[in-house]
Amino acid sequence: MAFMDAETNQPSQPGSGHSTGSETPRLRRVMKLSRALRLICRILMAGLVLASAATVANVFLGAAPPQNGALPGPVYLPAVLLAYLWWFASILLLERMFNAFLHHGVFHPAGARCLKWLGAIYLLCGTLPVVGFVIQAIVDPARVGELLTLVVAALNPALLGGLILLMIGWILEEACELRAEQDLTI
Repeated sequence: MAFMDAETNQPSQPGSGHSTGSETPRLRRVMKLSRALRLICRILMAGLVLASAATVANVFLGAAPPQNGALPGPVYLPAVLLAYLWWFASILLLERMFNAFLHHGVFHPAGARCLKWLGAIYLLCGTLPVVGFVIQAIVDPARVGELLTLVVAALNPALLGGLILLMIGWILEEACELRAEQDLTI
């Protein structure tokens, strides 16, 4: 049964982001938390845009990159911008997931897709050090033992976190399909 939303005069369903008065307390908590987390994600994205703009401005105005020895001058700006891009994409996916939770409830394919994409990003970032070490082993075969130790150490939390997020996204997607099938049964 559809309810009319007082603000838009359109039909509204529970979990649509508009109060219908028929939501359960749990659904209201999910909607309230989703709204707050979506706002936090938007603030963080704006902060990342400002920080990246400030970084670019500092480089082009002649300010030298930090002298910690980790990144040489020509590599500094692309590396930092890539890190900003990675964080922005991750937070954008989180914002979209919370938006899907707000408007459609937890069991919706849009939220599952966001979790799977987030898992894929973290999985990719977790495997990049391993790929780098394999390339180094090919270039310098004398250091294979040392590099093997580094590869094992490189199996970092991002790799494990990516696998866990992919698994949770897949489970949520299956739950969405089960819910759709259950809605069709009499």
